[in-house]
Order: sequence, then structure tokens, then C-alpha cells
Amino acid sequence: HVPWLRELPDPLTRVAWIPCIRIAPRTARSLGVADGDVLEVKVGEETVRMPVRLQPGQHPRVLAIPFGYGRAHTGDPPEWNATRLLAAAGGARSFTVDVRRTGAHEDLPLMQWHTRTEGRPILHQVTRPDEAVHGPHVPDADLWNTPKTPGPKWGMIIDLDACTGCGACMVACQAENNLPVVGPEAIRNHRDMYWIRIDRYDIGDEDNPDVLFQPMLCAQCGHAPCETVCPVLATMHSSEGLNEQVYNRCVGTRYCANNCPYKVRRFNFFDPAPPQPVERLLLNPDVVVRERGVMEKCTFCVQRIQRARIEARAAGEPIHPPETACQQSCPARAIRFGDRTDPNSEVAEASRHPRRFQVLAELGIEPAITYLARVRARSGAAGTVREEET
Repeated sequence: HVPWLRELPDPLTRVAWIPCIRIAPRTARSLGVADGDVLEVKVGEETVRMPVRLQPGQHPRVLAIPFGYGRAHTGDPPEWNATRLLAAAGGARSFTVDVRRTGAHEDLPLMQWHTRTEGRPILHQVTRPDEAVHGPHVPDADLWNTPKTPGPKWGMIIDLDACTGCGACMVACQAENNLPVVGPEAIRNHRDMYWIRIDRYDIGDEDNPDVLFQPMLCAQCGHAPCETVCPVLATMHSSEGLNEQVYNRCVGTRYCANNCPYKVRRFNFFDPAPPQPVERLLLNPDVVVRERGVMEKCTFCVQRIQRARIEARAAGEPIHPPETACQQSCPARAIRFGDRTDPNSEVAEASRHPRRFQVLAELGIEPAITYLARVRARSGAAGTVREEET
């Protein structure tokens, strides 16, 4: 099996490594089960046993069971193999199943434990492409002086109307930046190592919610809260607007992770170096392999920026913005990267769009990532989010 794909969480359930039965919340209440409770599903003489994951929007009379698990060579339990149910149903498109509680429980390796915004204005949807988003007020006062330095200032635009939550950016970032696979137990303990995650939110009624995806990574804040609390200056700001991480200076206090409002910093609890020589062939030689006990996070693929700078210097030309790994892999082209100070750049142009907003901009931390709101061309779509956010 491919560990990268097994660790990648399902876009809707946000469960990694193991299969689960998607069930509507009202059906779960009628059965008396919650997330992680194990159900037995029987068709004819064949049964499968899997934990439950409550899924808003799921039809109350339908159980969604994934295929592809329970094969002998992967080490999965045979009771995960749902292919037997189709064989028992005789190829019928629709059939009835018997469901019963087993009394067992299995903690799910969840990448996201809470999927409601709880009234916080952290993402938006509008009814028209030209409709403006009225985000929270950015403070006029500033506690820090902003130095004037020459050169580009890197920024990113993420279009939520294009993002489908597929997770290709997560795997691309994992491959590009030598992120280790940690396994289901570490994820259960909230110790995943992804530098970018895709949060999924349910807005509105649990029977028919609006589903919104939001890629979340280090915002490279202009006034980064993580920089002010590091006792050894392991995290610092570059002249090009990047929040840099000096690995050989970090002593692992994790103060920066506590002070990060986006919760996108990762701490190495274990030595992630591949033990086998053949596994080292997977590593990107342009990116250092971090050791145990240091903090790490997204760098806007600084190794690609450095390569573009070297090539531009050799050609005697201005630097051309490279593609980050997440941008390059996105099939919907939802991610754009470039120089914010160039008024003709794609990033600068998109940052003037009416649908633009920034997450937690009211903190005055000047994030370098701008989002474009999701467009739902139907009556009341925008009101659904705003009603919850007010």
C-alpha cells in the first residue's frame, strides 16, 4: 500500500488510515451510536464491521461504506472488506442491509475534530461572483514598525470557489518537503505532520448543509505572533515577507505553536528519517530532513524560490515567481502564488477582487494569504453563513 495515500484524510469524513461507515446524524441518534462506535452491517451471510463517522448531509436511509480496505497484503482486518456485501447482494443496485451495534468503540484518526464555524467569520460564501465580502475590521493601530526593504514580497491567493477539497496539495507538499508519515496512532494524538491541511466546514441544517473547504497553511504573517515568543530567534522574518524557520537554532519550546492563531506549526516528536536506504530515494535533495525536537511549517517552498533566484541571476533577469508544490499539483488551479508588490501580478490582481478576505485579519498580524469567497448562485446562500457568523 502507499502510506501517503493511506495517511491522506478523506475529504468529507476527515478520517485517515481506516475506513468508516458514513451515517446521518439523525440515523446515528436513532441507533444510539456516536463517532467511533463499531457497527456490524450484514447482507445475506456476509458482514462487515467498521466504526461510525457522523456525516451531515448523508441520506438518513443510506450507509456509505468505502471499498479498498481489508486486503490481506495490507494488514487490514478482513472484516473491513465491503466487497463481500456486493457479492452477497447479487449485483443489485439497491438492497437492504441489517445493521446492529456491537458495543465496541474505536477512536478515529481524525484530522479535524470540529466542523462548524460556531459563528466565527473564518470563511465566507456569496451569491454572485462580483459580490463583496465584508470581513472583520483590521486594526488601524500597529504594535510593530514595518521595515521598508527592497525586493519581492511573496503572497498567495486561494480561491475557495475552485477548491474541491481533493487533497492533492497535501500529498504534493508531503513529497516536496520530506514530510514523514506518522501513522494512525500519532494522528489520534493530534501529531500529524502536514504543512497544509484542508478544513471542511458544514454550514446550515445538518440534513442539507452547505459544505465549504478551506486550505490552511502558514500565512507568513507580516507581524507573526510566533516570532515574538521564540526565545532563541529560531523563527524570524525575511526581507521578502517569509516567516523563516531556522531548524538548527530551534530548541523545541513550542511557544511558537501555542502563539500561532492558525495552528499550522508542527513539532517533531519522533525521528522521521527513513531507516532503509531505498526509502531515502523518496526524499527531495533540495530540502533538509528535520530531526527530532524541532518545529517546522510551510515555507512557501523557499527552495523553489531560491532556485528561481539563482536562475534569474545567471540570466541577468528579474526573478520570476516559481510555482509552489501545492499550486503546481492543484487540478482546479485554486492556488496562485507571486509577488504582492507587483501591481501586474496575478496575486496582486486577485487581492483586489470583491470576494477577497483574510482569516483572522482582525488580529493585526498581516497574513500574506488572501482567500476568495465561495460562490453559491442561489437565494439565501450568503445569508446562511452570515447568520451563523453574527
